Amino acid sequence: MNCEKCGVEIPEGSQLCAACQVEESKPKPVEHRPQNTDDLLSLTKALLFFVVMAIPLVNIILLLRWSFRKGGNKSFTNLARASLIVLAVALLSYLLVVILA
Repeated sequence: MNCEKCGVEIPEGSQLCAACQVEESKPKPVEHRPQNTDDLLSLTKALLFFVVMAIPLVNIILLLRWSFRKGGNKSFTNLARASLIVLAVALLSYLLVVILA
């Protein structure tokens, strides 16, 4: 390995460069963190979500509640927010088609 400052070769096992007395910097080990499974959406919750979304008026009320609640499952909250956005775009598109037709 060569010294980062002067380029002189540093022997194996040595911590200092013989020419400039700079300490060898070792690369920091990569820390592996386990994936947080608390925020993953379970299959049961996802299926229940889609069943509830098929009920008129209840779906809008629950989407608003799930989208703007504090805490809870982040994946579920994001799914509710995305569904609310899709619902709003579909409603606006429908209204534009009806008005322009």
